[in-house]
Amino acid sequence: YYDFTRPDTLNGIYLFSKSCILMDGPSGEVLFESASRERRYPASTTKLLTILFARTLLPLDMVVTPGDELNLVGPNSSLAYIKSHHQLTVEQLMEGMLLPSGNDAAYVLAAAGGRILNPGAPTARDEVDAFLMGMNEYARTIGLCGSHFTCPDGYDYPENYSTLEDMALIARLAYEDEIIRKYSN
Repeated sequence: YYDFTRPDTLNGIYLFSKSCILMDGPSGEVLFESASRERRYPASTTKLLTILFARTLLPLDMVVTPGDELNLVGPNSSLAYIKSHHQLTVEQLMEGMLLPSGNDAAYVLAAAGGRILNPGAPTARDEVDAFLMGMNEYARTIGLCGSHFTCPDGYDYPENYSTLEDMALIARLAYEDEIIRKYSN
């Protein structure tokens, strides 16, 4: 929406959103922002961070068999329709997270990563929680300062939040990842 009569617009562009960020992808330079450090629900941007963190733990060709973590997927979630008898590679789970935005794939991947981080976890919830604890630590190491993740898929939970500034950084890192680019182009 262009309004050339208003001096408070960005180069004639009037913004209707509560917050925004415009970042140069290659350099990371923030060109414009408004309230970009306010907490927002990250939605499926979370899946990108889940994949980035899982890439540090799991080989792409590792075969994973889903289990009780499928019961943790939120109601009315988008699904890749993964069943407990399936055997999928880590890369296939990532594809299921990116193409149909499968929340079920995100939980299966998180549980697989959680088994690496906490081999004796008694339940699928404990496995996913171990993964999320590691993912939050990873988030801090890559420079995310205003985020906290309580699920691997971005489902709207009160303590699952990020900022536009952090989400822009996730997007930059995701663009550099060959697997995310493979299924996103």
